Amino acid sequence: MQYSDVTAYRIIIQNYFLAFNPSAREQRGQLFFLTSLLLIPCVFALVSFLVKHL
Repeated sequence: MQYSDVTAYRIIIQNYFLAFNPSAREQRGQLFFLTSLLLIPCVFALVSFLVKHL
């Protein structure tokens, strides 16, 4: 459990540095990364809402 958490944080940190890499090829990745940053809390909120009400 802890190992997968560390791996996930490492991937997030790598994506963070890639997203702010100022090259034209990475702009689409930056957009995807920022979108996923907005989507992840929404998914967690939805899951926790469903768990509480089921």
